[in-house]
Amino acid sequence: MSEEEKKEKEQEEHYEGLWWRYPPLRNALMSGVLLALDYILSRLELLPVWAEITLYCVSIIIGAYYWAKEGMEKLIKKREIGIEVLMAAATIGAAILGAWAEAAFLVFLYASAEGVEGYTFDKTRSAIRALLNLVPKEAIIHRDGQEVVVSAHELMPGDLFLVKPGESFATDGIVYEGASSVDESPITGESIPVEKVVGSQVFAASINKQGALKVKVTKSFEDNTLSKIIRLVEEAQEKKSRAQLFIDRFGRRYSPAVLAGAVLLLIVPPLFGAEFRLW
Repeated sequence: MSEEEKKEKEQEEHYEGLWWRYPPLRNALMSGVLLALDYILSRLELLPVWAEITLYCVSIIIGAYYWAKEGMEKLIKKREIGIEVLMAAATIGAAILGAWAEAAFLVFLYASAEGVEGYTFDKTRSAIRALLNLVPKEAIIHRDGQEVVVSAHELMPGDLFLVKPGESFATDGIVYEGASSVDESPITGESIPVEKVVGSQVFAASINKQGALKVKVTKSFEDNTLSKIIRLVEEAQEKKSRAQLFIDRFGRRYSPAVLAGAVLLLIVPPLFGAEFRLW
């Protein structure tokens, strides 16, 4: 994968903009607009045949760009015939038969479905990862009798760090010194601030409301409550149900079988004198 492709993939996975600007959805919409425009103009007989076919081709290329590329990567790198290959074969077959509108419409439908699925997944992942922004990147710790600013990732169990009013906790810990009320809604969903005194437990991303607190670290940044929540949700997203696993296994056999069957129907009957275009 080239650097440009890696950058494009990373942008898709961390997309946070408007839905119609999401690259796969944007292409699907452009493909649909061209398809509709071409269909209407051709029915009104305002386009010559060559222009009609050209517009359909452009619609197909734009709409199929992302899913066709994914299908080719699976085919070349994993030697796997996926649904994308079947869709591409159906599109090419329709084009060969001169059914350009059907070919473009097929591409538009599949591109829209893939775009919606990808956008939903990526937005969910981005929302989860955005929780990390609630945690400060740095913390003030007491080391050798002095206050030192360090990265939140450097905090280790046993360290003491200072949390001033209005600041968030960099990681989990227990109150070592001071008293205050803490907003724990980012973690627990509880809307009412909770009073904290010496010995009370505090969580990463919670917000200190009043007095300054000195907190003793009980968990490193990677193991704190917020990081665990994010990991669990991401693992749940990646984990597939039994039904999904069955569909994946079935698809790995179904797609090649359908493609092979289509090729046989295309080649064998004409060898015995049947009409090629019909089969």
